[in-house]
Amino acid sequence: MAILDAAVDELRKKGVATAAKKAGRAANEGVIAHYIRPDGKLGLLVEVNCETDFVAKNDSFREFCSGVAKNTR
Repeated sequence: MAILDAAVDELRKKGVATAAKKAGRAANEGVIAHYIRPDGKLGLLVEVNCETDFVAKNDSFREFCSGVAKNTR
């Protein structure tokens, strides 16, 4: 059990170090997704940012953004 605990501690330390490296990055790219309820009484715009234009152009990311817009209430 001590080896497992040591492994968990090591992973946490690496995670904090990785997060610190990424903290200074700017998310200058992204997508603005929209949703209009079928009855027309509600419209919604959601901006989801990312770091690169490659991500912003990815179909999976765009689907995620559309899902966020549809599920935000």
